[in-house]
Amino acid sequence: MKGVERLWVLSHEPTGPLVPYLDSFARHLDEQGFKRRLISRQIRVTANFSKWLETEEVAAQDVTDEHIERFFQGPRRPQAIQRGECATLRRCIDFLLELGVIHPLPHPRETTPIQQAVDTFRTYLRQERGLSDKTLIQYSPFIERFLFERFGHGALELAALRAGDVVEFIKQQATHLSPARAKVATTALRAYLRYLHACGEIELDLVTAVPTVPNWSLSAIPRAIAPEHLQAVFAHCPRDTSVGRHGRPPRHECRGFHLRHSLAH
Repeated sequence: MKGVERLWVLSHEPTGPLVPYLDSFARHLDEQGFKRRLISRQIRVTANFSKWLETEEVAAQDVTDEHIERFFQGPRRPQAIQRGECATLRRCIDFLLELGVIHPLPHPRETTPIQQAVDTFRTYLRQERGLSDKTLIQYSPFIERFLFERFGHGALELAALRAGDVVEFIKQQATHLSPARAKVATTALRAYLRYLHACGEIELDLVTAVPTVPNWSLSAIPRAIAPEHLQAVFAHCPRDTSVGRHGRPPRHECRGFHLRHSLAH
């Protein structure tokens, strides 16, 4: 889109049926709170998937989860799940569903035990809690990743979940997510653990084990200061005094900051 900053950079120009949606998908990820480097990583995975779809002669409106399974089949699949690449492409499909580019399948697909558990939870949130599809799209990848990190390809023994599993997962997520996105992870996990406890799947109430992720406003360093703002600061600094040469405005210009009151105390 002309005039809009691109949120991703690739070494090669992407090809395939998903290329027209890469920019809008990137903005969607940005709105969800993903950091810039994670947006680029997810766009890279999506671009690789788009190139593969091109070789398979699959149009964007025909993409399904089955194509994701085929794309990641073989020895690299466990690593792809662990790195969140499978979740990225499912997130992309959900996004295309939301746009109306592709349509839901009339028949349920064959799913793994983890995917079945996530789908059951999504149905509960939609029917019993009345949550929107947008919220479900945000919650689902975190629940799927949490279950995979704990059980992998083994049996889904939910009763074996412990507080340490919860804490370790959130700590891991917080290291590479923005505060806003990490907060979504904690909210999703609390909702899922509350659901499991209410259904009797787990005896322990693990909701209180979910740590709180700090989300301070203005915690990041500003990207830039406008030149006119910088000139305005310098204009209030008398260069003929030692204080002014250090870039501090005269005291009489700082009444708004109550410096006199601070010095008096």
